[in-house]
Amino acid sequence: RDAGPGVLLSLLIGIFACFLTAAAYAELSSTIFAAGSVYAYASRAGLGRPLMAVAATCLTLEYAISCSAVAVDWSGKLARQIHLPQPDVPFDAPAALLAIAC
Repeated sequence: RDAGPGVLLSLLIGIFACFLTAAAYAELSSTIFAAGSVYAYASRAGLGRPLMAVAATCLTLEYAISCSAVAVDWSGKLARQIHLPQPDVPFDAPAALLAIAC
């Protein structure tokens, strides 16, 4: 209620950035005929094994970080739902188990 017109302006900038990203991705996918992710595009474009290894490493790290974030959120929701006491440990044990299961 106190944000003013900056919220709308930020939203419009974000929408424009998403549109440009989608257009760039569409252009790339029409240029390189391969279905899949960045690893498939790197292999079809002939970027070589070192860059393909970097792409695969980035994808693996992205999936690991995403999985960890989801695991932390789900374990917190589950702990609140079944009223588990929160232990005083430096890590979230249910989240660690969920991340390992992924």
